[in-house]
Amino acid sequence: MYKTRQEFYQALQSCFLNKADKPKEMREFCLNMEVKYSSRRINNSDENCLLGCSLFVLGKYERAIYILKMVMEDSKSLDYLSLSLAILCLGKALLETREYEGALVYFSHLLQYPPEYKIIAYEYCGEASLALRAYKEAEEYFTKLVNAKPDDEGAKSHLAVATKLKITMPQQSISTPISSSITTFSPNAFSQSSTVVVNKTTVLRLSN
Repeated sequence: MYKTRQEFYQALQSCFLNKADKPKEMREFCLNMEVKYSSRRINNSDENCLLGCSLFVLGKYERAIYILKMVMEDSKSLDYLSLSLAILCLGKALLETREYEGALVYFSHLLQYPPEYKIIAYEYCGEASLALRAYKEAEEYFTKLVNAKPDDEGAKSHLAVATKLKITMPQQSISTPISSSITTFSPNAFSQSSTVVVNKTTVLRLSN
């Protein structure tokens, strides 16, 4: 069992970065967090982040999305690890609930992050783009993924599918208007707190 929030976050981060299964003790920790926070009102982003990530691990995606969206609207107090996991859990929960446009928006923020996070962003942005029938963009994301992981057969397979669909199927746009404000992390301050950028419209672009 994890003794601190930091230990839990580090273990969850490792699961994302290594595409590993979540261990039994992680689920037990998350069940304890759900019970702990269900009995009282939460008034800060740090505790909401912990609860939202715990709900994600437990597969309670709708509740996780609701909590983590609140976190993203007020994330000034979060450190780099907490914010990155909030984005990862929120984006993946949106993918699981087939809210592909929202997933694409949040995962696109990871394109500003260090390389290990960009790799995750390439994969999930590619998956969301495929689901939205934005095949050209999906092909570009998966191309970047293959370039970053040339031995990954899964990435090559995704790229082949996207390329075929781009040629044979109608293309959709993924320039997506977002009605709610979104919190982004400053790409020049990876070890510091987040900065808030309010965007009424977000246009998704690939990072170099």
